[in-house]
Amino acid sequence: MPEPYNLLDSGFKNVRTPDGEITGFQLLFKGTYYRGVAVALIQDFEIAVGQEIFKRDKITVTMGNRTFTLDEMAKQPLDVRWPWLSAAKLTVDKPGGLKPGIYDVEVTMRMRISYSRGVDPAAPQKYKKKLTIVM
Repeated sequence: MPEPYNLLDSGFKNVRTPDGEITGFQLLFKGTYYRGVAVALIQDFEIAVGQEIFKRDKITVTMGNRTFTLDEMAKQPLDVRWPWLSAAKLTVDKPGGLKPGIYDVEVTMRMRISYSRGVDPAAPQKYKKKLTIVM
């Protein structure tokens, strides 16, 4: 299992609208592929917090100043890239967000790597860490 440095403690928090309504939560996740990756090669993210699983339709990904759904990422040109060890913000739509506390968080990522001979290029990569949300 990869080391948990991919999930950053500092980015785990609830997301609020300007009027204070909590609409979900977010976490920061670092890319691991040593050459960086074109965002179009990222097939899927799934996030589990405790026993609750959030699928692709509930997740948006922000890289730099651009935010994408996973379907939008698949349509990006190959020069739109996620640099190695650069943190992406994964935002989950969950009205009311998460209560303060410590959570077991798991991010599952699937991406295509064109030259991975003998390895299922869509095999999931899983990253786990205990993260804490405060008010």
